[in-house]
Amino acid sequence: MKYIITLNLLLVALLLSGQDCQMVSLKLPIPEGVSKHHFPAQAMPASATESFFTYLSEWDQGELVVKMRFSKDGQEWTAWEILKKDYTQPAAKNSPLHIADNDYELFEWAVYNKAGLESELALNFYYPSEAPVFANINSAYPVEVATVGCPQPTIVAVNSETVIVGNDKDK
Repeated sequence: MKYIITLNLLLVALLLSGQDCQMVSLKLPIPEGVSKHHFPAQAMPASATESFFTYLSEWDQGELVVKMRFSKDGQEWTAWEILKKDYTQPAAKNSPLHIADNDYELFEWAVYNKAGLESELALNFYYPSEAPVFANINSAYPVEVATVGCPQPTIVAVNSETVIVGNDKDK
């Protein structure tokens, strides 16, 4: 009987741990020799039912530094967030995961290409929802949408308060 109960508990834990996210990825080439480029503000690519989303940048060559900021109204902006190489993972070609408020309507970004090498840059937005609402984005660059394992913190309610208890970034 203990064996059956243990198997049932393991199955429930496995099913609950597999939250999916919608990843919206904007991909663009960074030409060789371009050291700085600032992109105009554009609409957020999606929104979800949760009050937050996460994002990161990744690239295939060189050392890129991406800066991003967000706005709810186009007038007031957050401070610039710096998305540079995750030095805790020496082989990584991506920034650490950042978290932001889901109420933002716009984002603005800039790229600094330290080595001047040609590279492929992706801005990945992760929405903790199986069915986010996608915005009508006008992007000159390819946009990819995929369902992926959620690199979100695990959110639980404790006495009517939301508490972050872990991180599922390895999924």
